[in-house]
Amino acid sequence: METEYKKIAHQISRAAEVASKTPKNPEAKLRELVAPIFRDYLVSNQLDLNFEQRDELVLANGRPDSVYNRLILEYKKPGVIKPNNAKNRDVISRVQGYIEDYAQKEGWKKERLLGVAFDGWMFLFIRKARRWIYQEPVPVTPESIEYFFQNLTKLTGGNPLLPEYLIRDFAVAESSGSVATKAIKAFYFALTTNVDLKVNVFFKQWAVQFSDVHGAIENKKFDTETLFKTYGFTKDEQKNFSYLAFFFALDTYYSLFMKLLAFQVVGYYTMGAMVGPPLTDWEKLDSLSLKGKLKQVEDGGIFRDLGISNFLEGDLLSWYLNDWNTSIEEAVREMIKRLNGYDPQTMELFPDETRDILKKIYQFLVPKQIRHDLGEYYTPDWLAERCLNQVGYGVKEKDLLKKRLLDPGCGSGTFLILAIKRAKENATLKGIESAKTLDLMTRNIVGFDLNPLAVISARTNYLLAVSDLLKYKKQDIIIPVYLCDSINPPQARIADEMTLFEKKQPYEVKTAVGNFLFSHTIVSKQRIQQLANLLEKGVKNNLSSDAFQKEVQKELELSEQEMQEASLYLADAYDSLVDLERQGINGIWSRIIKNAFAPYFVGKFDFVVGNPPWVNWESLPQDYRDETKKLWMEYGLFSLSGHEARLGGGKKDISMLMMYVAIDKYLRDKHKLCFVITQTLFKTQGAGDGFRRFRLGENGQHFRIDQLDDMVELQPFEGATNRTAVVLCTKGEKTKYPLSYTLWRKNTKGKIELDNTFEETVEATIRSNLKAQPVGESETSPWISARAKALRAIQKGIGQAAYSASAGSTTWLNGVYWGTVGPSKSGLIKFCNLHDEGKIKIEAVEEEIEPTLVYPLLRGRDVKRWKSTPNSFIIVSQNPKERTGYELKWMEKHVPKTLAYFNRFKDRLLNRSGYKKYLDGEPFYSIYNVSEKTFNPFKVVWSEVNNNVEAAVVSSQESDHLGKKVVIPDHTVIAISLENEDDANYVCAMLNSSPSQFIVTGYVVLHPSPHILKNIKIPKYDPDNELHQDLIRLSKQCHEKVAIGITVSDLEDQIDELAAELWGLSKEELKEIKASLEEMR
Repeated sequence: METEYKKIAHQISRAAEVASKTPKNPEAKLRELVAPIFRDYLVSNQLDLNFEQRDELVLANGRPDSVYNRLILEYKKPGVIKPNNAKNRDVISRVQGYIEDYAQKEGWKKERLLGVAFDGWMFLFIRKARRWIYQEPVPVTPESIEYFFQNLTKLTGGNPLLPEYLIRDFAVAESSGSVATKAIKAFYFALTTNVDLKVNVFFKQWAVQFSDVHGAIENKKFDTETLFKTYGFTKDEQKNFSYLAFFFALDTYYSLFMKLLAFQVVGYYTMGAMVGPPLTDWEKLDSLSLKGKLKQVEDGGIFRDLGISNFLEGDLLSWYLNDWNTSIEEAVREMIKRLNGYDPQTMELFPDETRDILKKIYQFLVPKQIRHDLGEYYTPDWLAERCLNQVGYGVKEKDLLKKRLLDPGCGSGTFLILAIKRAKENATLKGIESAKTLDLMTRNIVGFDLNPLAVISARTNYLLAVSDLLKYKKQDIIIPVYLCDSINPPQARIADEMTLFEKKQPYEVKTAVGNFLFSHTIVSKQRIQQLANLLEKGVKNNLSSDAFQKEVQKELELSEQEMQEASLYLADAYDSLVDLERQGINGIWSRIIKNAFAPYFVGKFDFVVGNPPWVNWESLPQDYRDETKKLWMEYGLFSLSGHEARLGGGKKDISMLMMYVAIDKYLRDKHKLCFVITQTLFKTQGAGDGFRRFRLGENGQHFRIDQLDDMVELQPFEGATNRTAVVLCTKGEKTKYPLSYTLWRKNTKGKIELDNTFEETVEATIRSNLKAQPVGESETSPWISARAKALRAIQKGIGQAAYSASAGSTTWLNGVYWGTVGPSKSGLIKFCNLHDEGKIKIEAVEEEIEPTLVYPLLRGRDVKRWKSTPNSFIIVSQNPKERTGYELKWMEKHVPKTLAYFNRFKDRLLNRSGYKKYLDGEPFYSIYNVSEKTFNPFKVVWSEVNNNVEAAVVSSQESDHLGKKVVIPDHTVIAISLENEDDANYVCAMLNSSPSQFIVTGYVVLHPSPHILKNIKIPKYDPDNELHQDLIRLSKQCHEKVAIGITVSDLEDQIDELAAELWGLSKEELKEIKASLEEMR
């Protein structure tokens, strides 16, 4: 075939030469000479294509469901098409116009039309996806002729492997008769009635890994209505429903689909197009033969025969072969039949549309709500592109294929696939041969993940991304995506017995069938892969333990001393696997062991990129917390202790640990890491303090934060409200402030589309180049970000205030303590509880109680700038001096009706989470955060549920049934409690000034908690200071005017000027601060 393409290329070149010398209408001459060459090829290859002449164009017509419906070929005068598309705008525009016109006139889809401009010396391919795609022109060569005919062939081929078609055939549909629904339910019912030991063990191991990835299933709440409706579970089938079994069945279906798809595509490319798609003959197999073929797939044997060593390694999701039944067989046959209707070569012709197709299919296989219940969010390609751009993994990079890249939590492989795309483009640009390109990519583009399904997805995507190169491979390849924990690989532990020969502690791999120990000498010498292969081989060949150990010493070339140390554990590990083989539950454990140690043998990388899991420490399984606690401590990430940590200040995120481990263990010195990470790590008090040391432990290496992208407003993750940032850093350098901080804002309403290109996202956004630095004196304090000039100026206003604040009262059962009041008799009041307030709803009660402990309640939603309006009441059962509930005897004597009211809820009050954590043993009606200061007559208050401070002064309130009483803030209100009204108005004015707002907006994420007073330098009120008196006057005027609905912007400008004068800010500095504040808002 190669000779034929060479011959055709030569014929076309001669025709172009003749046409170029034709003075009149040379393009017609070119068509006259070349058309027979094309027609002869089609006839000789038995391609039934109809060519239709239309004016200057030739239309090649295909069948309606083929990859392309029509190919539009425009002949141009030889020499018209230039090597650079910058000079081909007229040609491109003309072909685009043809595609648009024919799509409109004939009712064809633009996406199914391929435009080709051809001048005898150059081909220029043009098509429409979401946007216009035009490849750089390619000269007429045997390779480009082959590519042109491949595209022609697609007019008669099968369905294109494009997301919309695969979703139609393999995702869930409205009807419960879809192949996905049938297969998932067949697997589910096989699992829930299973008695096979191997299936139970595999299920158990999968459940452990599922818990590590998603958290404990019992702690999750699922949208059951959506789940049952989507997958067609009837009322009877919903009884005793097992979510674990369902998700195991779902994973099984999705993984089997991926395996069959990969075999169909890879088999096509490696066995050659002449053989055809390899699944074609499977439709005719009987049940036993089909099961046998599937076993070859699941064991990885079929892929090893195709030269791919590790695509499948007997994973846990092969269990269904042990529970094979008619329902499973019918579903599998339907999957195979549908896959046989697709054209594998689509991967080569549609590289952009077919990239990461599995992600798109999964989104339609699992409803969004269920994915979010599991905490699954896919990284948009444009966000991954940003990371690759940031680290410098670019198409034109020198020696790019020799540079090493790792994604330590790769998921379905988004970052890896995009890196492969760039590497392939680089190879084309640099003229690197295909075999070498494939070899270098599979050595240097690497992924880890703890989720078995994610690893299969990533390996499949990886394999599909390189499938067009497989025919050039010169040796077997390994897909470098490993099922392992990049944060916590097998750790050395203290052995029960240490011998004279044992120099270091052994490593432990934990599995559902027991834990395996391996000596340090084997792991440290990177011999674990060889050992895992020998374990598997020895078990299969039924070697004795002694014979196995001799084989190990020989193959691993161990010295006598090394062997003595290794043999301490080898016999136990081998005997355990032999026993599992006897029970029929072996086949995967040695491969799990091999993958688990991958972090030790993959080496260091030039680039580390990815989107690590954003999982809160408290949501991790307890075992995993225990196992990783040492790492948190070693890296200095636990910075809180005692009371702060108990109150939730220690809400650590696993992403910070993965970032530290990745820099420490996998990144080369002076090289770069770029992660998609939560912005809160850089801007929250407490939990992020240790992270912001940017140093690997107490005395370890520093790493420099080079830049942060703040993409909070963009909300790039589908259906998720989170605070997205992209951080770039360099290992081995110390962070220097201020550093580059880019604020990304949308320039139009609406959302940034998931399938945007990076360029489209850039066009849809405005980027402000700000600077960031710690807001406090400590380098671990939260960052403040702003324009450079404003940031320098505001330093005059940053510092410790002369005041302190605290959060308001906390009850943990608002429906008991909060209520409305009405008149009653004999000195009592009528108290109606707000029974549906808070997370826990309780019964509605109306009781007569004493007014003694009832006060006006101020909630966060009651506080606005310059205005606070209490709208309900609270029973304060707390002794402010003792800071615990009033003694029972005091309650019985002074407020017996109130006590009786509390007794109605005694069990609920005793079971409050906060009561048990902080007040256990105190009176059961005790509440929290009430002190003597709480009863001060004046308070400066603001809502804690905000990203800014909107302060107001609140004083004691007069009510019809209680008289004049102090106002009690709830836990969503932050308050500065004061004795003096002027003092309160002075502080309120300072807090509402633009410089104060600037400080808070610059570093606070969502909760302007009491800590803001550590960073706003408000001097102590001085009655003799004229500036202070002017601020008081203006504050009072603002309160009065806002109360009756009058705007106060003019008064606020005056407050800004006074505050600026107090802090020594010039008019220019104040102007810059206000402009920067407006930009950040």
